[in-house]
Amino acid sequence: MKTYRLFLLPIVALFCFVGLTSLFTACGSDEPEGDKDDAVKETIVLRKSSIAEGDKVEAEHTTLLTLEYNTVVAIAPNAAITLNGAKAEAHVSKTTAMKVEIDLALEEGKEYTLSIPSGSIVGQNDAKATAPTFALHFSTNKYEAPDVAQTLCDKQANADANALYKQLLGYYGRTIISGVMCDVAWNQKTADQIFGWVGKRPVLNGYDYIHLAWSPANWIDYTDTSIVTNWTKDGGIVACMYHFNVPSSEATVPVDNKDQKNLEQMTCTPEKTTFKARNCFVDGTWEKAFYDRQIEKLIAQIKLLQDAHVAILWRPYHEAKGNTGLYNGQGKAWFWWGTDGPDVFKHLWLDMYERFQKAGLHNIIWVFTDSTDNLSLDWYPGDEYVDIVGADVYNKTTATACANVFKGLEKAYPHKMITLSECGNVADLQSQWNAGAKWLWCMPWYGGGDNPHYTQQWWQQAANSTNVLMR
Repeated sequence: MKTYRLFLLPIVALFCFVGLTSLFTACGSDEPEGDKDDAVKETIVLRKSSIAEGDKVEAEHTTLLTLEYNTVVAIAPNAAITLNGAKAEAHVSKTTAMKVEIDLALEEGKEYTLSIPSGSIVGQNDAKATAPTFALHFSTNKYEAPDVAQTLCDKQANADANALYKQLLGYYGRTIISGVMCDVAWNQKTADQIFGWVGKRPVLNGYDYIHLAWSPANWIDYTDTSIVTNWTKDGGIVACMYHFNVPSSEATVPVDNKDQKNLEQMTCTPEKTTFKARNCFVDGTWEKAFYDRQIEKLIAQIKLLQDAHVAILWRPYHEAKGNTGLYNGQGKAWFWWGTDGPDVFKHLWLDMYERFQKAGLHNIIWVFTDSTDNLSLDWYPGDEYVDIVGADVYNKTTATACANVFKGLEKAYPHKMITLSECGNVADLQSQWNAGAKWLWCMPWYGGGDNPHYTQQWWQQAANSTNVLMR
């Protein structure tokens, strides 16, 4: 009997303990059942902001602020997100629900405060979870306009030229205008190729009067200006140049534009012609007779563009100096208009300028080509005859090398806008911009064969760049 009692005692004690524990639990806790969730409530943490505290940003190119959280979030219906006290439009990113995007419309040279009170950003899976209060202070850079000429050298420039120049001034220092050279003379094949690649076209298309002696013909007709006027009607900018071909000798001067035998011998390469630039101003020479005839024909073609209200970026007699003075004195001019030196070259430039003026051509913005690799200050016609200075740059594949050219020309011509008037196989434009090469425009040449002047990847980078203008 005693043994039996001892066996029951532990069992009785166990039941008493369980009963008392349940009793105290029931009586001692009056916490609502729903509040138990607070112990496991989701924590929302801001991981990254696309604008950091105290940042200075570019107003024109900063149109979105992105906040990235550690979990998927939503915008609360009563969210009170403000920018400088005004309501800011915010939405969850379409690419990931862990990001909130806030639309920005910033002004230059201004301080900003973004305020996101607690409760404005909530958990997508747990609406009771809220992001803590967030405040961000940042500012925008004030644009300092470059100290360049505000008016054209032609004091009689027409409304079309003045409007284009004003447009260029607005872009300079803010963005690089994209451009491309046509293939070969009077079309937009290269621009169409780029559109096929990236879904955008360059803003500028370059045209060449290289076949002026042949025109009009069934394959080239500069009197048909529709290819140019259509480009401007679509919002494009027109650049023109002239590979001024001359006869190989006095004996091969073409009779007219149908004299194919002699036309085929036309050239602008000094080694292939006896044409002397200095004789363009000597009465009675065959060079002057041909030169005068071609200048008059050129004037007639440009007048067609003026009548159609097309202003042009006119880059005559490009790369005149060539390699003159380089390679231990063995360097030479690449084109006939540079073979007789800087004084004759400047005479050619001023003669064209004055003839255009007398003919009433005032739709022109004059562009002079130079290069810091072989600076041409002694070849420069003068500020009163030049509006923009350009560099023709090839095979400089680092942004620093390209930026050095820009900075060198900016220093040499402090009151002129500087442009990449011609280029091929150069660093991508955004990298150049970031390195300090704030070109007015950039115009890659067409083609290039095994060493292409541009690639699809190069243009894709341009199309995705913050500081490159395409259309």
